[in-house]
Amino acid sequence: MLRTLALAAATLGVTRIAVVQHTECKMTAASDAELVTAVATATGRPAPDFEPLAIAAQPDTLLADVDRVLASPLVPDGVVVGGLLLDLRSGRLTTVVTPRPR
Repeated sequence: MLRTLALAAATLGVTRIAVVQHTECKMTAASDAELVTAVATATGRPAPDFEPLAIAAQPDTLLADVDRVLASPLVPDGVVVGGLLLDLRSGRLTTVVTPRPR
């Protein structure tokens, strides 16, 4: 993901990045173990090294994701990054992490 964002900023002039999660996400409803089992079942192969990174708290994960983008040396200074939550039932976006510049 960071590679794509870096390229978008460098080649397309992107100056604002929104990290978006959504409600009713399976990543928030299942444990890592359940997600590993689902992948193994779907592929018919064990996935012992797979780390799905289930989400315990969406606000905390959004903050960590925004911080990760802002900390990347591949993202130019001045690019603004924020975190939003999309409510799948209403279609509304809610700002969870206030946008801030790198």
